Amino acid sequence: MSSESEERTITWEEVKKHNSAESLWVVINGKVYDVTEFAKEHPGGDEILLEHGGTDSTQDFEDVGHSTDARELQKRFLIGKIGIVNDTPPACCGLTCSWQKWVYPAIIVGLIGIGIFVAYKLRK
Repeated sequence: MSSESEERTITWEEVKKHNSAESLWVVINGKVYDVTEFAKEHPGGDEILLEHGGTDSTQDFEDVGHSTDARELQKRFLIGKIGIVNDTPPACCGLTCSWQKWVYPAIIVGLIGIGIFVAYKLRK
């Protein structure tokens, strides 16, 4: 990993192109990694990396609970950081975005609480 890699800004458009065994990039915590050569050595198999190629894999990477050694090894594949200006990240689907995991349940609990409060007040 060089400081040049850390400074290189890569667009989502470019990342999305690298989603095959011939060229495989993933984004984790805003950093872009070229895992093409590592895919065959990946302990979880190359299929999982191919499935996430060209996407933001942060949530799945964190959910697995990678070891300190894995996080150290990850640094070897850093090629840049994701661009933000005039750039659109891949759309979230389902409850994969971290903010959705707490916002939706909070809204539901809040609405239930309001419903219970109103029902209680109407009974009096």
